Amino acid sequence: MEHEELDQHETHERLAETHAVAEESAAAPTAFNDFVLAYDALKAMPCVVANNLTGQPLGGKTLAPGIYCFPSTTADLTTGTLTLDAGGDSNAVWVFQVGTGITTGTASVAMINGWQQRNVFWQIGTAATIGTGTAFKGNILAGSAITFTGANTSLVGRALPKTAVTMTDALISQ
Repeated sequence: MEHEELDQHETHERLAETHAVAEESAAAPTAFNDFVLAYDALKAMPCVVANNLTGQPLGGKTLAPGIYCFPSTTADLTTGTLTLDAGGDSNAVWVFQVGTGITTGTASVAMINGWQQRNVFWQIGTAATIGTGTAFKGNILAGSAITFTGANTSLVGRALPKTAVTMTDALISQ
């Protein structure tokens, strides 16, 4: 009888574990579909000509809320600080549409005057490489991969790629 009770207990535990795995497996396609919807919605937002930053490094710029684009190129934040100025609006939103990828180096994204990193979106056509010494902020949605390389690399936000996130000595927080 005692052996039978143990078997039932083990069976219930295994069923619970199987159910939990099945729920997670069922949620994965929904989460991926939600990612694709968000990625496509960000990509479809209209970017005015004045906010086309093709060929301009982001380091040293101060940008108001809005949609900024690099339609067919890579965004460059290899040095300096990109400052996002909310102008006192805690609901301010920034969207960066990058045609191919983003490369960073010893650089940072600073947010001032009422910011929230959850309101910053980086829609990257292919890959994001967040390099050594970068203090990055916002939500990165990449068409392929996101790579964090080297020491002193951090992200305050989310890293959401279609394929993979690779991290070496990086710190990610919300």
